[in-house]
Amino acid sequence: MLTTSAAFGNGYDVEVAISGTGTASSNLKFRNFYVTSGTFNITGELRIDGGANGLGKLIISSGGTLIGSSNIGVRSGTASSYCGTVQVDGTLETSAQRLNGLSVTINGTLRIKNASGLSVSDPSGALDPEFSYGASSTVEYASAANTSMGVETGRASSTADPIINEARINIPAANSVSSNFKLPQIKTLTFIGGKLNANSLVTIVDGGSISGASSSSYIITAGSGALKRKSIGSTITDFPVGPSASLYHPATISNNGTIDDYTVKVASAVPTCVNALYSVTTNWDIAETLAGGSNCDLTFDFTGAATGASYSAATAQIVHCNGATPDYANGSVTGTVASGTGFTTFSPFAISSDPIALPIELRAFTGKNVGRSNMLEWETQTEKNVDAHIVERSGDGIYWVEIGRKAGQEFSTVLVHYDLEDKQPLAKAYYRLRSVDFDGAASLSGTILLTRPGSQFEIMTAFPTPTRDRLTVQFAAQTEASVTIHVMDINGRVVWSQQADAGKGINETQLELTSLPNGVYTVTIANGAAVTAPLRIIKE
Repeated sequence: MLTTSAAFGNGYDVEVAISGTGTASSNLKFRNFYVTSGTFNITGELRIDGGANGLGKLIISSGGTLIGSSNIGVRSGTASSYCGTVQVDGTLETSAQRLNGLSVTINGTLRIKNASGLSVSDPSGALDPEFSYGASSTVEYASAANTSMGVETGRASSTADPIINEARINIPAANSVSSNFKLPQIKTLTFIGGKLNANSLVTIVDGGSISGASSSSYIITAGSGALKRKSIGSTITDFPVGPSASLYHPATISNNGTIDDYTVKVASAVPTCVNALYSVTTNWDIAETLAGGSNCDLTFDFTGAATGASYSAATAQIVHCNGATPDYANGSVTGTVASGTGFTTFSPFAISSDPIALPIELRAFTGKNVGRSNMLEWETQTEKNVDAHIVERSGDGIYWVEIGRKAGQEFSTVLVHYDLEDKQPLAKAYYRLRSVDFDGAASLSGTILLTRPGSQFEIMTAFPTPTRDRLTVQFAAQTEASVTIHVMDINGRVVWSQQADAGKGINETQLELTSLPNGVYTVTIANGAAVTAPLRIIKE
């Protein structure tokens, strides 16, 4: 054990290499200071100047821990002493209000325990210190009270956002960590206790994660705060957000379209496109980075939110707002969770049973096989200014095409039945109903899947044809087997082959035909015992 109670070492290089702990109860001033092993606890200031301002080094090796209760790298209230380099490969735990270095590199753990936050600056005001983070960096906020996230208050807005490997929120459940600057990007955000009060954008990088979030540990998006998550595809992705310290209103996004980045902000207010009397007093403002190509399933939890006197969960849906106008509505509400599918544009979303906002009340949308066709049927209980009901079909649940439409009702309060026959159905097809009013607003139904039975080993359909690149082939098989798909030119020569595993029933495989010249081809499938009849396709 190393113990000192007097200032010493002015102008010296000092290394702490101990097997246990050391303490210092007074201010210390060194030219350079190294903690290579053990734990050193300083209750006074640790001033590092390298013999001249901005030249000193504070290095904490991977086996070392420095615990500071006062300012580190600088003398309080003066520009006469400040550090040049701070490098943390081990652990730096600080209860100070200032950590000074012209450059600060965190490769290990920085644990901040001061409720007033931590400022990083050049005392002369001439330089802008920057933080950098290594691949194993951890920044942990571990105060016993509300904490101001003060690191990097001086980082230039034009500099690239650094990436923290892991940020930990580890404070009492009733408290929060408040950000007051442009946050770095985060790979892993871990909630151990407490909340993150985001006064700016919190970004989770591509492949990043959030763990430990709950109704007592989440991101508060009041003010200018928001949560951004990158590269979201079909995997359900959580956005643990709430509008205040007492309301947790998380969202999930699953994107069946082009992979994109999404930003979510939630507030305790009713969007202007719906009537508050019929709505939940909460809105989720969602933005995508690249407009177009998205096809998202959404869920919103509004536990604890107020609802209007005429709100009805039985008819409530997620309503997308385009300014003061409802753009389209979809989905349903179970308890305090609203869910919907097929959202392709973004801005504020409401949960509402507003009869003005919703062009129809859809009672049912179903489908069935009828001979060689598929029959789609739907019923509406009410309709207002509905121009048309459009049936859309998709082979993969991502790319949709219209297959037919029926005229809607300008005003109806009685049950109306509709049907539409798909005379050229796919072997496996997704269907949805888009009901469009005269102003262009639309209501989107849920998705249904119809699969046609195959009576023998055969190709049932291939689409799209003509195709420029990708071809989806649907075929029926009576047994599990390995099959070979052949594409042949007009002279019968095999120009493309691909292996696939088939199960009993309807199967689907995709061929990438970009490299083939434009022309007419045929497709067959062989399973070792039989070969299907050829199907004609066109490559253009």
